[in-house]
Parts: sequence; structure tokens; C-alpha cells
Amino acid sequence: MLTEFGEKKHIIILQESKLNEADLRAYLKTAQLGGWNIYHQGGPPTITVLNTRMENGGVLVAVKKELKQRLLKKMTRARSQLVIVMVEGVEIFAGYCPPDSENKAAMAEMAHEAMLERDCFLADNVQPRWWFLLGDFNDEAPMSPTAEVGKEAHGVVVPKAENQTDDGEGHQSKGSRWNSSREIDWLMSNRPERC
Repeated sequence: MLTEFGEKKHIIILQESKLNEADLRAYLKTAQLGGWNIYHQGGPPTITVLNTRMENGGVLVAVKKELKQRLLKKMTRARSQLVIVMVEGVEIFAGYCPPDSENKAAMAEMAHEAMLERDCFLADNVQPRWWFLLGDFNDEAPMSPTAEVGKEAHGVVVPKAENQTDDGEGHQSKGSRWNSSREIDWLMSNRPERC
């Protein structure tokens, strides 16, 4: 995946990485050789029919090595995961949440805890911190408890670009899943005009 992006991308966020131990080791080695640092939080493991461990869910953040970066925190609750990385002074909260109420509540709790630790709830004129909250939350932002946390931290949902296509045939699709009209993968920021 990383080699196909070449020099065009500087940060890649992947949800539902579902890596087994061997694949994760190989992925990390390939990424390092390709000039990337990887920050990964696996989901709870299951044992496959071949007796190997494979994660359920999982979040991976890949950042080009030349960028100033630092892992701030990795978290997991229930079957939800969150990775927080600071890149060039921007705090990136990347998450994955399965589509059930327990995990949606767990994701909102993690996001609240992490944003509280990072002082994201202070007014913009007091704390000029720039953050992104993005991922696969399996919930549309207007109904998401995680989006409510982002709103409390002065964030708004950033709409997709008008020219962004999703279905591979050049048709504009608002949804984040194939031909769906539901947008369950979304981005929030307290600086939407800079996104």
C-alpha cells in the first residue's frame, strides 16, 4: 500500500488494518525501508483456523520520516482503537469503532479522555492547538457521540471536496462506503478552514 503512494502522500490513516503478527512485522519493515514511520494500535485478537493471531479492527497511522512527528498516545477500549500522533504541530486523533452502542460509547470516552489530556477543550483564543479527529466511526457525524466530543472541543465536521469521487466511475458519492449515502468515515477539526 505505501509504495503505491510514492512521494505524493505524507500521512496515511488506515482503519480496520486486521493484520496478523507476521503481516504486521513485514509491513513495518517495508514501511521503514520506504521512508515511513508507523504508529499502530491493534484491535482485540482472534485465533484463525491456521492458529495465527489476527486483530479485529486496528488503526494505523503512517507518516513520512522527514516530517517532525511524535506519538502522543495509543488507546483501546472494548473493540475500539485510537492513535494520537503529532505531525508538524498538528494533533491527529485517528480512530476505528465497530458499529454497536458499546463501542461507540467506548470511542467517545477515549476521544474525550485524550482531548482532555491534550487541552483541546480550551477556547481557541486561550489555546491555539490545531487538531484533527478522523476515522471509521461506523456512525454518521450528526448522530455520533464521538462527534459530540469533537464539537465540545470547538471542532466541526469538514465536508468532502466537491471533486472527490468514491465509486471508481467518476460519480460523486457523499457516502463513505461504495454506493451508500451514509458518511460514516469523517474528519473533524477545530481549524476547518485550513483543511
